[in-house]
Amino acid sequence: MNMTELLLDNLNRVVFDIAPGAYLVGGYIRDTILGKKALDRDFIVKERPEKYALNLKNYIGGSIVILKDNLTVRVVLEEGVTVDFTRTEGSLLADLQRRDFTFNAMAYHPREGIHDPFNGRGDLEKRLIRMIRPENLMDDPVRIIRAYRFVGELDGKIDGNTREYIKKIKDNIKKAVPERITLEFFKLLDSQHCLRAVEECLRDSVIEEIFHLENNKLENIIEKLYFIEKKIKESPESFRKELNRVYSQGLTLKGVLVLETLVSFIKNSIDLADGCKLRMSGRLYKRIKAFRRHRKCLSTYSNDAELYDCFELLDEASLDSILYEGRTELIERVVEFKRIQQQPLLKGDEIMKLLEVKKGPQVGRLLRALKVAEFSGKIRTRADAERYLKMLAP
Repeated sequence: MNMTELLLDNLNRVVFDIAPGAYLVGGYIRDTILGKKALDRDFIVKERPEKYALNLKNYIGGSIVILKDNLTVRVVLEEGVTVDFTRTEGSLLADLQRRDFTFNAMAYHPREGIHDPFNGRGDLEKRLIRMIRPENLMDDPVRIIRAYRFVGELDGKIDGNTREYIKKIKDNIKKAVPERITLEFFKLLDSQHCLRAVEECLRDSVIEEIFHLENNKLENIIEKLYFIEKKIKESPESFRKELNRVYSQGLTLKGVLVLETLVSFIKNSIDLADGCKLRMSGRLYKRIKAFRRHRKCLSTYSNDAELYDCFELLDEASLDSILYEGRTELIERVVEFKRIQQQPLLKGDEIMKLLEVKKGPQVGRLLRALKVAEFSGKIRTRADAERYLKMLAP
């Protein structure tokens, strides 16, 4: 790719106009070389970054955010696109030398062209993840997880020396801020070649630094992950598309499923929160907890009523559990369950009017009984539901 293409972008041209001494650095260059649609941009500047951020805001709009390091000022534009201005004290080379991997240590200036002191472009063409200096990973151990994330995003390979060094210092991950660990790990789980990345993470015992898995279960975990991938491929197309929907904290449903699979190998007696370095939303935590506790009911139910109870206990984790247990024949049943939950033949207020009763526990029990009957095929129409309700009522 001709690097002059970087100037074809209108936003880049505006930034270089208002900050002629700035350098475009990092991921935007990497993604552009890969032919990906790059959105967020990082620029390094010698002067006060807030000056350039304000100039950009005045020119094209947006809002300004000062990041915690106080060295970076971000302009947030429409549709979440961000432009970061970071002040650097030293030379361009010194700044690039502090970065994580070679393909993230490239810089561009319209008059000077591309700066690539560590052959990052060559490594990128080979899909090779190579550290710049060992101390860079030691200084920021979240970069260890990032190495495996790039395995998943690039279908890449970690350089031998880099991988050996990661194995030596992996316990430093525990020193990192949980929120940053979570963000990086969730990006890994959502990467295109996630299973390759997760497998390498497992074999290098990196995931052990995030949460504790059962001893001697490595091959079982890997086997289960590929089993689930096979079941996904066998599932209806509509279901596979649903797995690409973002669920919580930027994590897709497929990423949630991989996470659930991993934590299913935490000992049942250990609470998910014990020793876990991830910070999950309440919604995600509830889903994973239900998955861990109740998924086996899909293999033990004996009738439709018990299957309904099982889906009710699993709640949002029903589809995940179906894939995990290999019971893809139940996909249509859980779709039917969800439809009945959302659109029952009779609603609570209709039951109260029909039976002339007040709101209370009895109405809830009757409503649930109607839903179970519909799920079991005993009733199919509103008229069926009314007759069944009168039969149930005292």
